[in-house]
Amino acid sequence: MKVGDISSGAKIGKRVKDWFVFTVCPDCEKQRWVRRSKSQLGNFTGLCQVCNGKRPRKTPKGDKHWQWKGGRKIESGYIRVLLYKDDFFFPMAHNGYVAEHRLIVAQHLNRCLLPWESVHHKNGIRTDNRLENLELFPASFKHNSITRWETYIKQRERIAFKAGYEKRKSEEATVSLADMCMKHRKFGIQTVVGWFVENYPEVCDEHLTAKLEEWGLDETNTEKS
Repeated sequence: MKVGDISSGAKIGKRVKDWFVFTVCPDCEKQRWVRRSKSQLGNFTGLCQVCNGKRPRKTPKGDKHWQWKGGRKIESGYIRVLLYKDDFFFPMAHNGYVAEHRLIVAQHLNRCLLPWESVHHKNGIRTDNRLENLELFPASFKHNSITRWETYIKQRERIAFKAGYEKRKSEEATVSLADMCMKHRKFGIQTVVGWFVENYPEVCDEHLTAKLEEWGLDETNTEKS
């Protein structure tokens, strides 16, 4: 029996209707009959099943992969973007992905963000990664303080809403949360400001003045209350 000999399946105990070619594995030199139609394929290597399984697989990655979905995914409400090892901002990545809001701020500053730096979404929407909606904090504890403060404000707003003080949609008749709190001392805005000053004094100088101006109050009014 020589390599390349052709025989019908009936003569070698194979499927009667098929034709087979005598082949030798180039790695282990195992001799076997291979269906002729298979041997005529362009990717036929002649390897046996065992040797073929030992070959390293070169699966395409990134945009060349057949299941490529754009290199973006959402985890815990945040958009994460795939980075390659040759990317300047790859040191910020975890398992190849980096949070998009951190990446946008880092690209704006032209440097990698430090692990303890935090990026805050001003409007609270985690997928709104416009640069004007992002704010960099030098330490995570300040970011956590602001987040807790804004969460508390939203809770008070929901309480006022449930109590029947629904804000009208018309711009002329809109009643702000500050106005509601001033009229109804049960949900006093002074309580909110006082709570924040007492629990997070380290950042109140930075953000308290702006909030008081937005609400039409001043620090003297809050201290008196």
